[in-house]
Amino acid sequence: MADANPFEIDGFVNETMPEQVQLMRQEIPAWFALAEDTNRTMMRIQRAAKDAVRTNSMDPQAIAVRLLIRACYSLQGVIVMTERGMVAEARMLVRSIAEDAIYLAALVSNPDDFIAKLKEDSDAARARQGKFLLAEKLVQEGQREKLMEAVEGIGKVKNFNVRDLAGKGPLTGMYLTYLRLSDDAGHMSAKSIDRHIHRNDDGTWLYKVGPGTAEDNAATLYHAVMAAIAVGVGITDLIEATRAGSNFRELADRVAAMPAVPTV
Repeated sequence: MADANPFEIDGFVNETMPEQVQLMRQEIPAWFALAEDTNRTMMRIQRAAKDAVRTNSMDPQAIAVRLLIRACYSLQGVIVMTERGMVAEARMLVRSIAEDAIYLAALVSNPDDFIAKLKEDSDAARARQGKFLLAEKLVQEGQREKLMEAVEGIGKVKNFNVRDLAGKGPLTGMYLTYLRLSDDAGHMSAKSIDRHIHRNDDGTWLYKVGPGTAEDNAATLYHAVMAAIAVGVGITDLIEATRAGSNFRELADRVAAMPAVPTV
């Protein structure tokens, strides 16, 4: 047992993780530096945005600030998971940042339309949950009629359509990243579960555990930084107070100068 792979015993919370983190970071130090500089810029803009926007919660700027906060914390999660080699888990959060970027671009382009769709999406979620409770008889009999009335009162509504929103803003290309990350990590798919096996040249295969490769980690950080920059640019377009100190052009130039990474 002493020689057992620690990833087989405790996974990514095993006792060797401090050493593993150092190794992961040493393999691609420039990518981690770029991701952390991006995070620091995002956090600086977040502070400026929170100080500047004091309005009702459904104001476009207030919604934008909340999208920014969501993206900031997701980016930090990406860094923490990537330094441990947790590729799929980190990419789930990269997908979330790409989604935030698409939503923010749609919000900037047409705030009234976005807010209407946001409210409709909330109603659709409540209706779907209510219908499930009714269909599976998971509600007390005394509450059934009240729930039915509430569901019927919502009417015919739709959930957010990410593709539709991407087409309404300047980030149509970000939707392809969103799709690839969905297939690669965000959803259960043939590709996402294939991550957990190793195929041999002779056609045989083995289950695979442990951290991802430096190339996978670099690709993860690349897409995280690109999506975060898109969020940052959207915020600076909408909230003037965030423009001071935003250096997204410099960050984008640094990304362009980095070595190519594998396609997700």
